[in-house]
Amino acid sequence: MIELVAALLFLSLLMFIAYPFFQAAEASPTTIRTQSRLDELLNEKEEAYLSLKDIELDFRMGKLSGRDYEVLKKESENRAIEVLKQIEATQASLGSSRKTIKAK
Repeated sequence: MIELVAALLFLSLLMFIAYPFFQAAEASPTTIRTQSRLDELLNEKEEAYLSLKDIELDFRMGKLSGRDYEVLKKESENRAIEVLKQIEATQASLGSSRKTIKAK
C-alpha cells in the first residue's frame, strides 16, 4: 500500500516538473519568429520616438533650420507610422497563431 502511494506521489511530482517542457513544445517556430519580429519592431518604435525627440531638441537649440526640421520630422513620423502599422499587423498575426495553438 505504501509503495503504491509513493509511486503515485512520484509520478505526480514528475508530471508537475515536466509540464512546462510540454507547454514550450506547443509553440511553433512560426510563433517564435513572429514574437522575435515583434520585439524588433518594438525596438524600432522606441528608436523612432527617440529620433523625433532628438529632432525637436536640435531644432529648439538652433542646430536645425526650419526647413531641415520639417523634412527630418516628416521622415521620422512616416517611419514611426510604418513601424506602428507593422507592429499592429504582427500582433494580429501572433494573436491568430496563438488561437490556432489553443484550438488544437
